[in-house]
Amino acid sequence: MGPSPYHGSSNIVDLGICNRFDTGMISPVTTMPYFVSAFGNLDPALRGIVVSCVMLSATIASLFAGALADKLGRPRAVAIGALVNGLGAALEAGAANLPMFIVGRVVLGAGQGLMLSTEYVYAGFPNQNLMKAYQS
Repeated sequence: MGPSPYHGSSNIVDLGICNRFDTGMISPVTTMPYFVSAFGNLDPALRGIVVSCVMLSATIASLFAGALADKLGRPRAVAIGALVNGLGAALEAGAANLPMFIVGRVVLGAGQGLMLSTEYVYAGFPNQNLMKAYQS
């Protein structure tokens, strides 16, 4: 017998939880010497924008994730979200100035919204045929 479908589902959820560490870590990062030397000292309002723009774009993108998953299938929707997420992370990592860093965070958030909202649903229904077998 192969691995339980719940094993794969828990791995998907674990990856999603690890992805959320970005939101908790960015605020202290904005005060670190290397960040300050690259982007300057941020005032509280700008720091709030840098920290929260990920969640705002993730919220907006998650509104479209269900329709995308219904149209393309959940695995493809997760893959598209992961691709957008990776593009945003690359923009952040290669940012030459603060506006580029913020755009990277917005793109990263859009990827998270597409990917995470779909993968949590995907993890919640690991094998519909197996569930039907238990119901009959």
